[in-house]
Amino acid sequence: MYSVNFSVGLAEQPLHGQDRALVNPELGLFVVCDGLGEFLESGLAAERATKAIETYCRAHEPSPETLAEAFESAHREIIESPKFLGSTTVVAAWVHEDSLNWASVGDSRLYLRAGSGGIRMITRDEGYRNIVDNVLGDRRCFYGVRQQGAITLTPGDKLALVSDGITGDAGADLLSIGELYKAIAPDDSQEAADNLVQVARKHDDRTAIVVRILAV
Repeated sequence: MYSVNFSVGLAEQPLHGQDRALVNPELGLFVVCDGLGEFLESGLAAERATKAIETYCRAHEPSPETLAEAFESAHREIIESPKFLGSTTVVAAWVHEDSLNWASVGDSRLYLRAGSGGIRMITRDEGYRNIVDNVLGDRRCFYGVRQQGAITLTPGDKLALVSDGITGDAGADLLSIGELYKAIAPDDSQEAADNLVQVARKHDDRTAIVVRILAV
């Protein structure tokens, strides 16, 4: 059962099998990983990352610094695996009491809709269009966790964690902020997550987690 403090929806539409999502209501931990498309094994990197992050966070106190350490731990596990696992982006949200702890590597995104107000992107893309320049699992292209923070939450806030298969990169694939706002408008978190998958236009794996804060 999900915590009474929030409701959660998860929607996935696999294409290449390289996205992975983690929904752990016990911890209040939510993660989306997107394996890089150039490596067939990157779905394995995304899978390893979600598990490593969950394991690390379970043993430590919630904070942005803990998430950054968890990402570093996941990176080490991927590159030290005897089997090549490819590489992956990752965005994580850790809800604890009235705080959103977050961190990101790559171009999977975290959005926040504050109550009935507007929606804003909390993360920034590390790269340009579909070229990502910071990922877990690549010794040549991991520069540490450069994005992390904490935000105070209030009842009615909504979080959306998405892979770039939802948002698109450029041109006709790119969703507008208005389209994102409309998609996550429903109070039902599962309906909002389903809407994100349905409105997406990019031909790619699509993964969306929507978390609605009910009480803090």
